[in-house]
Amino acid sequence: LVSNDYSGGIQYALFLIYLDQTGKFNSVASALLYIPGSIKVLFAAVNDSMPILGYRRKPYMILGWIGNFIVCAIVVLAPFPKSRYVIENRNATNNCSYLYHSKINSPEHRGTELEYTLYSFLYLAAMLSMTTFTTITGTAMDGLMVQYARKENESQRGKIQSFVYAMRTIGSTTNLLVTAIGFNWYVYAGPWCYGITVQTFYMINAIASIIAIPIVIFMTSEDPVKTSPKFTNIVDKIWFALQSKAMQRILLFSFLMNTAQSLASPADSMIMKYWAQTDNFTLNMSNVLGQILMFVGTSIFGMFLRNYNWRITIGLTQIFITGINATVTLITIFKVIRNQYFYVSDSITQQVFFGINSICSMLIAVEMADSQIEGIVYGVIMSFINLGNNVGAVVGILVALPFSVSNSKRYHNDTDKDRVMIAIQEIIIYFLQIGLTFLVLPLFPTGIQTTQKLKRKLSFSRSWAIFTVIAFLVIMFSSITYSIVAPFL
Repeated sequence: LVSNDYSGGIQYALFLIYLDQTGKFNSVASALLYIPGSIKVLFAAVNDSMPILGYRRKPYMILGWIGNFIVCAIVVLAPFPKSRYVIENRNATNNCSYLYHSKINSPEHRGTELEYTLYSFLYLAAMLSMTTFTTITGTAMDGLMVQYARKENESQRGKIQSFVYAMRTIGSTTNLLVTAIGFNWYVYAGPWCYGITVQTFYMINAIASIIAIPIVIFMTSEDPVKTSPKFTNIVDKIWFALQSKAMQRILLFSFLMNTAQSLASPADSMIMKYWAQTDNFTLNMSNVLGQILMFVGTSIFGMFLRNYNWRITIGLTQIFITGINATVTLITIFKVIRNQYFYVSDSITQQVFFGINSICSMLIAVEMADSQIEGIVYGVIMSFINLGNNVGAVVGILVALPFSVSNSKRYHNDTDKDRVMIAIQEIIIYFLQIGLTFLVLPLFPTGIQTTQKLKRKLSFSRSWAIFTVIAFLVIMFSSITYSIVAPFL
């Protein structure tokens, strides 16, 4: 679980601070890291149709952890450049200080622009590879979770899923603690003299991956299967599921809702870096507190809100999430308050609502799943969710493109015109988030019983299933292509 969310904590410190990349590059990295999740359905199909030694889940979980370990080992052994961002300056008392907006200029410390760009892409490739392997593991884990969840009584439905996501939150929190403390030294714009290197961080992830393997083997319970459907049969079942108008409705909601939720501007990381002057420790500790509150949110949903109107729950929580983020961001832009602790406060306070929102949105996957193809149905829905995350990041880049928000001169100049231009594109994104949310909410059922009723009531449409598949492929390849070329535009 420590390895399950490794990229979130290190991305800001590595790309924006250490390698001094732009906000656009950071947004592109976020978009690309969603790609493996967009093909989760393929991993799920392999899980369901190709058991290894009679097991459909555990072997793939192990293979994912082994792949994760191999990538981490390669990164640990690979060369790594000097920090491009800060200057080491030790005074007589042996305390470290740094010049936050200075760069290393001496040839022995600093490489060329091309070299640092190349290193950035290489480490992004490593992150993408690790995300792929953790997605393989996660897909198998999700299939097993859905099998357990479907055995719950209807009155208890959702408790297992809430517990599993709570445990993942604990793993992510552990990871954020490591990055917050480990990367709080001067080469990452922190005040400490010493800390861990990127190689050390990946070594920790490698160790976590190795530890996970015996846990899967000896502590994970899965009933072996005597027979398993062929891959072609799985494809037929996917095609049958996609023809259901109930499934089409849920997939459209999942895609558009997550597109709305993941809409973000490249300016966000630039505001954080230049105006709020947020250091890595503060950012990741705020994320730790946010993860704890997200755990609280998922627990609140599991205990009190499972039988409440899902549509109202998602709508209200999204209003709170967007409202909190907009308030903090605009106050920072217009120089009312520019303080790193104030700026990261939104990532803390909104996590309770995000926890409720996300678990409510994903509970639908359990209700839509049928026996023997739990992983497939869950994988299809999660593929559309992750495609929405990817598209949301790309749309955020496109909205910000005319405003040149990745140009660091805007933040150094800090004129009224610069602030207004940055604020305008942020406001556009906030309106898109709220507008898209309430546009798609009528597609979402209000609870467990209405979901089952939709499955029984709605008919099938082959033409809409064809459209769904074509649209998915076109949108996925278009967003991937743009994500790859965006840093050069």
